[in-house]
Amino acid sequence: MASIELEGNTYHLRASMKALRDFEERTGTSIAALGETDVTKVPVLLYFFAKAGMKREGEPFKLTEDEWMDMITTEDLAEIQPVLTQLLAGKKK
Repeated sequence: MASIELEGNTYHLRASMKALRDFEERTGTSIAALGETDVTKVPVLLYFFAKAGMKREGEPFKLTEDEWMDMITTEDLAEIQPVLTQLLAGKKK
């Protein structure tokens, strides 16, 4: 698990198998192809990781996918990239 901060709130991220499956079903994109065609899919993956992480921590996660996407900027993505890399590599923070 890892955490990120967006708009003053902390969100726990967890790369669960369900989150990965949900992402692939929602986008039709495999994790291996992530980022090759559409950078907007990265926040979608983070959305599913946040849902899984917040659930694991017993904290509410009430954001819709659109609300989540609207919070994340390209600057945020640059800061989040190392965290995402860590999660996908299976390393604990």
